[in-house]
Amino acid sequence: MSDNKITVLGARVHNLKNVDVELPRNSLTVFTGLSGSGKSSLAFDTIYAEGQRRYIDTFSAYARNFLGNMERPDVDLISGLPDDDEKTLLASLNEVCEINPSHISLYSLTIEDETAFGKQLNSGALKYDFDKADSLWLCGRDFLEANGYKWYEVSNFCREEKECLHNLAYWTHADYLGCGSGATGTVYNKNGEGLRWTNTTNINEYIDFWESPSLIDDKTLQKVQNLEKIDFETSEFEFFMMGLRKIRGFYTYEYEKVFGKSLPEKFTTLFTFWEQKGLCEKRLSE
Repeated sequence: MSDNKITVLGARVHNLKNVDVELPRNSLTVFTGLSGSGKSSLAFDTIYAEGQRRYIDTFSAYARNFLGNMERPDVDLISGLPDDDEKTLLASLNEVCEINPSHISLYSLTIEDETAFGKQLNSGALKYDFDKADSLWLCGRDFLEANGYKWYEVSNFCREEKECLHNLAYWTHADYLGCGSGATGTVYNKNGEGLRWTNTTNINEYIDFWESPSLIDDKTLQKVQNLEKIDFETSEFEFFMMGLRKIRGFYTYEYEKVFGKSLPEKFTTLFTFWEQKGLCEKRLSE
């Protein structure tokens, strides 16, 4: 990284939403914005906290025993961008590994038809090598595994026992609560059906909701939460697809525990087809 700037990639502390920023060194930088926009989260809880952690890392092991461990930042990267190549990807990953984050998400670029990128691609105005993008992602995966990161989900890697518990709850069909503006939560009943809600992205509305508990009613709840009922069929499909995101996959007894019945034929038929294509494998036990 350049010596004349501070680079932050994918900051997600508190209400920061995957923020990337470059700040010049040896100059005064001022953060401005509305209350709750993330100024303190970026300045103190991200940049200052990482500087403090690195400073403490210079102490002897004996001295650090009295200070305790400091959490490392999470980092996101996207591979397969236009003009990207193996050299630039590995250089970026090497820089990330130098700060030794506990968790890394590595995504390959996805192009959707309704986006500007997709429209240019479909019209022939843009060229994109999907095979190259796949090859680059696999190169990045191999690099991270060689550097001690465990590949535990399609796009996620971590140090030992540093999996994202929130995501694991979603992928394993477990209850989880979303706290904060824009956060999502889901709870399930004993029949496998569920209720999902997404809190309003309007920070002021969300704050007012919690600061005025005496005014909470059904109308207020509907204003700050987008509620979605998850029927049995949707819940079943989500269990199947999210389970396959995990590198370990899922086992039939896990399905039976949630839904109280054997894995449906439509899923076992699909598994057999994928297995014949070499896209998955069956295991009898963990």
